Amino acid sequence: MKATFQTREGQLICKASSLDYTTRQRAVKVAISKGARTLQSTDERGRVQDLTHLLQGRAFPVRHIA
Repeated sequence: MKATFQTREGQLICKASSLDYTTRQRAVKVAISKGARTLQSTDERGRVQDLTHLLQGRAFPVRHIA
């Protein structure tokens, strides 16, 4: 299933041939490198999935101090 990853504002991050875990992680890396603060995917059926939580988890890792 083809997918498009973009910000909520419409900036294209990348296009992919699937929506599997590895593809989403690659899209997150590209989004971080482009300075995106939001991320969502749209599949070929037009379904939109918000992936901002993945982006925030990678861009701002939570470190626990013991």
